[in-house]
Amino acid sequence: MNLSCTWIREVRRTELLEPYPWVRAYYDRALARPAWERTLGLYAERLGVAVADIR
Repeated sequence: MNLSCTWIREVRRTELLEPYPWVRAYYDRALARPAWERTLGLYAERLGVAVADIR
């Protein structure tokens, strides 16, 4: 199953994920992927901001 992490980014800084540790673990694994780091870098470049600003 390929679960998109896009929706998780919307709630990542809230307490909504606390009852779902498996979802948080999935999200953490997705963010650790090299492809995500490349994508995040390219997106930050496109926006003209630092990666830390959108992480």
